[in-house]
Amino acid sequence: MECVSAHYDHSLGRTVLGQQVVTLGLAADDGFLPLDSELFISSKKVQGLNHEHRDSRSMAARRYRCAQHQSKPQMVISMLKKALRMGFKASYLAVDSWYGTKCIINAALELKLTAVLSMKRGKLKYRVRLADGRELLLDANELYAKAARRKWRKVADLPWRAASCAVHLNLDTDARKPERWHQVKLLFVRGLDDDYRSRSKKNRALFLTTDPQLSAERMLRAYSLRWSVDVYFKEAKQHLGFLSEQTRSFASYIASIHLCAIRHLLLTYAALSGHGKNVPEMRERIKEQLDMLSFSRRLWNYFHSLACRSIRASKTLTDHSLDFVMQTIDRQDEKFLQISLQLNVLSLEIDDDPAVLSGWIRLFWIQKLE
Repeated sequence: MECVSAHYDHSLGRTVLGQQVVTLGLAADDGFLPLDSELFISSKKVQGLNHEHRDSRSMAARRYRCAQHQSKPQMVISMLKKALRMGFKASYLAVDSWYGTKCIINAALELKLTAVLSMKRGKLKYRVRLADGRELLLDANELYAKAARRKWRKVADLPWRAASCAVHLNLDTDARKPERWHQVKLLFVRGLDDDYRSRSKKNRALFLTTDPQLSAERMLRAYSLRWSVDVYFKEAKQHLGFLSEQTRSFASYIASIHLCAIRHLLLTYAALSGHGKNVPEMRERIKEQLDMLSFSRRLWNYFHSLACRSIRASKTLTDHSLDFVMQTIDRQDEKFLQISLQLNVLSLEIDDDPAVLSGWIRLFWIQKLE
């Protein structure tokens, strides 16, 4: 398979060969809209192209170069800038701990977005002023022990407790350049049932926002919308054919990812238009209709076969009459499909203009009266 590479699968706990997809979406209370996606190719066990792209200017060729030479944070920044150029607007940038880096924070500040990031408890240093007036450079674990451990408070209307710290972070990524400090807010979060005196690192999460005035409740509510991208991937993989086509080319992978996004967008549009409560309900309704259509088609084929056999076995029909009867059956078969798939003239006109329906009804009654 073209362009698959090795990556660590957290669910399996081992390194596997496969595709890695970076997706940007617009999340809101009403649903999730996938805006753009890129395939990422790591440097380990890369499977090359079976055939070079015929046109280096094609979309597949350009995305292939991006997958080869850009890192995941660079892909995110590129997709963000493209989405903003296209007119999409957002208030917050919410990403998981994989993208909790200085370059993403710099991009959010440059694009005037309030970043709400999940952060790793690694070696990244923060400058904090302690109660005794000292200024220290501490990592997340040291910061928790010295400045946040005794500040746990329940978050209003949410089932968590949080401890916050106002700190400064050096956003310069080049050690040779002057330091560029920016004030950020760190938020340690754990469940209400967890013992706040526990020293375990696993039962608390760490979040960062570039707006020091943002409340803990607002931070957590904004970040919770990011979960919709995980729900989208689950729905896409299980029901919308995400990378499930039996193909082996890089171009087909790109097409599969974006066709899957289009399917999701159509279901979201139908749900927001009042035809269903959410995307899964719309999918189930459409699935039921397609299953019924498939069953009806198979049943029609069965009766069609029986009718054809019976007519052909008849000795009372001439060859001309037999051809006429068979053509009539075929026309009725085609008419059935048009109505079932709503490809008849009436359905198409109603889709274009619902007011046409009243005109058809009036015409029908006039014809009946005549």
